[in-house]
Amino acid sequence: MNLRRIRLIVGLVLSVVVVGACSTRVALPVITLSPRIESFHEEAESALDAGQYQLAEEKFLAALEESRALGDEVAIGVTLMRLGDAYNGMEKYPKALEALSEALAFLKLINSPNARIDVA
Repeated sequence: MNLRRIRLIVGLVLSVVVVGACSTRVALPVITLSPRIESFHEEAESALDAGQYQLAEEKFLAALEESRALGDEVAIGVTLMRLGDAYNGMEKYPKALEALSEALAFLKLINSPNARIDVA
């Protein structure tokens, strides 16, 4: 998965949390992550794919810290969404819900006229 370009549909934001069998789907416009944040995401995605949820959590938390330091609200939202997936994999449902709820608030900003979006 090329995390430099997350290709999804503009305007559709869906978060579905089902305890025990949780899945998250959020549709976003095409965005560009900073190289450092992208690197953390790539490592975290690989860890998620391998079922290494704690490693994924660590990498997403590092990406979240970097995103917040840069003030990149879109990257914060995407990172929180994927962090929620890691928490779901670890069956930490309250933390997953917290991360996904916070992500939704940031992802709604994408529809704002001031959002920084790279449309490919």
